[in-house]
Amino acid sequence: IYGQEQVNKATYSFQMILENVSEQRKMSGEELNQFAEYAELNVYFDSNYSFYMLSGKLNNDDIYQEQFEMVPFMIGAFYPIFYNKKKNVFLYENALLKDEVILDDNVYKWVYEDETRMIDGYLCYKAVGKSKDYYTNDSEKFFTAEVWYCPELPYPFGPNMYQGLPGLVVLAIQNNEIAYKLEKIEFNVPEKLPLNILEAKTINVAEYHKFTKELFGE
Repeated sequence: IYGQEQVNKATYSFQMILENVSEQRKMSGEELNQFAEYAELNVYFDSNYSFYMLSGKLNNDDIYQEQFEMVPFMIGAFYPIFYNKKKNVFLYENALLKDEVILDDNVYKWVYEDETRMIDGYLCYKAVGKSKDYYTNDSEKFFTAEVWYCPELPYPFGPNMYQGLPGLVVLAIQNNEIAYKLEKIEFNVPEKLPLNILEAKTINVAEYHKFTKELFGE
């Protein structure tokens, strides 16, 4: 149904900025940084879609260890995330769902700033954004991000849910704590995007969180 275009790949490193976190969070931050030594984040993309996922640098089978069970969640990579640029929505699976995937329209709202900086030879522009935190009952709580994107790389994609910007994300800082950095970009890689997810039945992210709260009595 969907024609497969050339697929490109952006590889990102990640780390917790330990000086920015509380003493209570330093232990989880150190675990994240240890995990980052042998794991990486990949964004596969064409002109319309991207697919964000966690992978091992050497052996994919070794990255999901019990001691690091919370790290993929912290970097938004517990499940791979598919992004549809045209509709500006995310699609991803969850173990609690059998025949549906989550349709997440809780996208970041970006504010573009005039500030620029050179990062690894790329002229990057700054944007800041926020999206609603559905994991709390506080309607005033949001996820925040500071993002540096490069218009010379005209792809509106990046790691985690940092999408829809006028250039590839080169650096992103999540809640002033976790940094994602572009390490390399490869063009015309052999991997294919999982376009079949576009045909799946969906449940909206707000309804999904309502369902989980009822299921677990929260």
